[in-house]
Amino acid sequence: LLSPSAIDDGMLVMDNEYPTDSEGNITCPSDLITLTHLHEPAVVYCLEQRYKLDQIYTATGPVLLALNPFKPIRHLYGEVTMKKYFDSKTNTDLPPHVYQIADTAFRNMLRSLEDEQPKNQAILVSGESGAGKTVTTKFVMKYLAALSQRSANPVAPAKRAYLQVQEKKQQATQ
Repeated sequence: LLSPSAIDDGMLVMDNEYPTDSEGNITCPSDLITLTHLHEPAVVYCLEQRYKLDQIYTATGPVLLALNPFKPIRHLYGEVTMKKYFDSKTNTDLPPHVYQIADTAFRNMLRSLEDEQPKNQAILVSGESGAGKTVTTKFVMKYLAALSQRSANPVAPAKRAYLQVQEKKQQATQ
């Protein structure tokens, strides 16, 4: 039995109803803004559930929450995944990803240049020591480099510039 002041004292947390998959497992949304009750326990619960499924990226509106998986996750990065975000018209039909954030910033920059009202774009990567900020920034830079190369030359070159650099480094060490 709750005291009448429980709500005012913050002792009561409203629960969310989560859909289930075909096996009866709870599925948390990829964008936490869609939760009926957005509060810390719900955010932590959803991040935990998505992390268990190797879904390390979760959106909260325009903010991307990323959890360091501390292991490689197949097909999370690379040319095939980049292409999905390159070719997407809105990016809302794709799961949250660091490529999505980079793509949105790039498209906003181009749109502002077309409107002849240039606006700076920024991507803030924040986190604790060892959280993966440097790695995330590398993925952002790789995506932006590939996207700008693609935008400058609609006919894609045989290999992306960063892949050519990687090959040269590998050849130099052999």
